Amino acid sequence: MHPLSLYQFEYRLALALALGAVLGLERQLHHKAAGTKTHALVAVGAALFMLLAEGIPGDASAPGRVAGQIITGIGFLGAGAILRRDSSTITGLTTAATVWCAGAIGTLAGLGSWYQALIGTGFILVANVLLRPLDVSSNRLGLSQRAPVVQASAGPAPIAATFRVRAAPPAGTRRADGLARTLALLLAHQPLEVSLEPAAGAAASPS
Repeated sequence: MHPLSLYQFEYRLALALALGAVLGLERQLHHKAAGTKTHALVAVGAALFMLLAEGIPGDASAPGRVAGQIITGIGFLGAGAILRRDSSTITGLTTAATVWCAGAIGTLAGLGSWYQALIGTGFILVANVLLRPLDVSSNRLGLSQRAPVVQASAGPAPIAATFRVRAAPPAGTRRADGLARTLALLLAHQPLEVSLEPAAGAAASPS
């Protein structure tokens, strides 16, 4: 491997930083957890690893091995952006995939493949921006087709239970109606009917 000049080193890092920030800015505008800084750091880190591999003397296969480790490592990093809200809702998959793609862009920038890095960034932005409305509309259509139609059953009307309380005051009570009114006040908030009858075998007293 030919040693890189300082200008080439800085140029490749700057390219990785700029393209990673562009990918992160799109995520930041949608208020995602991994934004501009995260994507820029992922891209710069991948580029640094590739620059390190290219600087190993006498090992032409080092860039390929390092690139494979970058793919695996950033895949685990992106998994941290995936969240499960409930048993049927998972969020963060697109952000995790974009973080992974930022690693690929940084790898290309580290190798000096600036044109491929630019084209790759463009395709990633097309997938995130232009395909987003299609993704949302497809999800809504799928939910509307799967949503069960619940119809109210025409069952019988509920029957309110009514209880009857019969108070039989002893013979000789002069104000039996007062007892009835007292019971009615006590049971005003209950579904009860109150009636007053004379005691068995006794005549009702005059009020």
